[in-house]
Amino acid sequence: MWRRFLLGVVLWGVVSAIWLEGEASPETPLALTVGLALLFGVVLTVGSVLAWVVWRGATHPAPTEALPEGERLIATALANHFSGWEGRGGRLFVTDVGLRFVPHGFNYDLSTATVPISSVVSGTALNERMLRIEADRPHTFVVPEAEMVSLWLRDVIRGDRSLEAVLDIDGFEAVPAGRRRLRFRARPTDG
Repeated sequence: MWRRFLLGVVLWGVVSAIWLEGEASPETPLALTVGLALLFGVVLTVGSVLAWVVWRGATHPAPTEALPEGERLIATALANHFSGWEGRGGRLFVTDVGLRFVPHGFNYDLSTATVPISSVVSGTALNERMLRIEADRPHTFVVPEAEMVSLWLRDVIRGDRSLEAVLDIDGFEAVPAGRRRLRFRARPTDG
């Protein structure tokens, strides 16, 4: 990713340098011309990336997933999920079967992630907001109160606490009864 960014900076920088060379007076130092060209390259590259993100969010709606029959939705929270190189924003849903992450439309990877409680071996808070879950494959989430979530997860695995106890953690909200669709919403009560 950094290579692409630097390539963009250099390409825009070369175009800018050619343009500036025609506009600059013979007294303008070469270092100033190159510096301005590279600065212009950074601005255009960052602008291009931001424009792509806005376009992506507008043209690719967030995925919607139907909750499997018999599965009950308990709580939800805003969260991030790391999928390879991308940290994806979205919403984490807690069901009576496990954790389900649904990304919002601004992400490159729009696939959902499911972590069945039965496959969870451990949950470790890496810092205040980052949670690493060891399951069938490792998952890393950014959630509110990662330490509290890891303790809750540990107790759920042991059978000492119910899944509904997640509602005691700041940032997790109850989901309206009967909701069957999983999709990103800024507020879970939007339907």
